[in-house]
Amino acid sequence: MNIESLITIILCIDLAVLFVLISQLSLVASRYRLSVGRIAAIKRLEDTPSVSLCIPARNETYALADCLTSAISSDYPKLEIIVLDDCSQDETSQIIRSFAHDGVRFVKGTVPSEGWLGKNNAYQTLQEQAKGEYIVFMSVDTRVEPDAISKLVAYMQLEKLSMVSVLPQRTASFGIGVIFAPLRYFWQVVTPIKFNTPLATSLWAIRSENLIKAGGIEQYREKVDVENCLASDFETGDEYRFLIANEQLGVSYEKTWQSQADTSVRLWYPKLAKNYLAATGLIFGHLLLFVAPVVMLLMTVLNIGNANGYIHAYWLLSPILCLLSGYIYLSYFQKVKKISTIPDYLSVTLSFFTLPLLALQEVVLIIASFVQYRRGKVDWKGRNICYPITKKY
Repeated sequence: MNIESLITIILCIDLAVLFVLISQLSLVASRYRLSVGRIAAIKRLEDTPSVSLCIPARNETYALADCLTSAISSDYPKLEIIVLDDCSQDETSQIIRSFAHDGVRFVKGTVPSEGWLGKNNAYQTLQEQAKGEYIVFMSVDTRVEPDAISKLVAYMQLEKLSMVSVLPQRTASFGIGVIFAPLRYFWQVVTPIKFNTPLATSLWAIRSENLIKAGGIEQYREKVDVENCLASDFETGDEYRFLIANEQLGVSYEKTWQSQADTSVRLWYPKLAKNYLAATGLIFGHLLLFVAPVVMLLMTVLNIGNANGYIHAYWLLSPILCLLSGYIYLSYFQKVKKISTIPDYLSVTLSFFTLPLLALQEVVLIIASFVQYRRGKVDWKGRNICYPITKKY
């Protein structure tokens, strides 16, 4: 097989994959969004079960006050707010206590026992403290509108669900954390649902009774993706849903690029089951799908390689692939992000051209995850999490 044939085969495979991703994106509105009609139906529900809003916090001085201000503005009538200080070394504890007069309950975290990851230990403690019929776990980076929890719980009742997770809308000002956010959620949204259980960890709600019946957090104490494990269990019985927030649902978040990158490094190694072959395949997938077409297009424009007589084999396919991949990321970008400080047309233009760079960034994050885990040096909020994940059984 000559080079021309190989390149043509690669580009044709890329084309087929991109069309699958486009078909998945076309279903996002109906599958992952609450329509206006659905919101109206939710608002008519009158039953108000008790809810515990649980927030684990570790070294979160920079964002905690805004988070709690958002939480206490909720209009839900039967809501308790519990915040756990997970052995912070900064002023997190003082900030939590300063909201005591607004009804925020402070819980002092403990050092995780052997075999427990810190975040899972925090979840377990919060579960034990929570008195609500529903528990809503929320990260410090997340913000909720006053009626967001009411809509979320009513939706769970209406659909008879045990668990729901919400991908918050990015409404931050222009910055690297928005434009160059890792592709973690992108892949969850565009991957066919039969191969994927989409999940967001920034805000997820679960029925307390069903969480206990499922074995609780404890059975997944060593899992870095405990939320995904629970979602997969409930999805089997059609009791789980994933939602992409919009202005009607009223859930948003602001997260720095560094925090998002750290999350990707923390998740890729265990998500790929420590499998180097799977990691290699994923790396080549990013490069072939989103980087190779751009390189080939540039070669075509610059007339590089024409002496070998193979440019004519891909001069048409490469620009088509670049346009399709740009369209896919643009569609995703518009569904999950809203940059408030620059015109829409500029944010759209930026998103259209960033996908090849994001693919390269994701390759670096995958490699960094495997390297750091194997070296035993993956810190999360100042705590090393490697041992339960990398240990041999």
